[in-house]
Amino acid sequence: MMPEGLRPAAYEALGMVPGVKVVPHQKDAKGRVGVAITYDDPTLPKGTAGFGGYFIFDPVTYRFLGFRDTRTSGDGAAMKTYTQLSYLDGWAVVDKVKQRP
Repeated sequence: MMPEGLRPAAYEALGMVPGVKVVPHQKDAKGRVGVAITYDDPTLPKGTAGFGGYFIFDPVTYRFLGFRDTRTSGDGAAMKTYTQLSYLDGWAVVDKVKQRP
């Protein structure tokens, strides 16, 4: 929960961090299209795989929609690349850890 007007300022500050990128037109697992934020570590050597994850937000309200990540498994000729998606359908605030709404 952020006070009115603080959320846009937080995104603006995030955009000033070296390596943070905005990627438009990304879908979450529910098929909703949003704007994604990702991070490519500028200190990694060229050709090195970085974070690879995308936090996807609604392009109008900036509410978090879901997560997109590219993963690999195996090695050599058996290496496979796949995309892992998630989405946030709802949320609630509770008073204690592990308490259910």
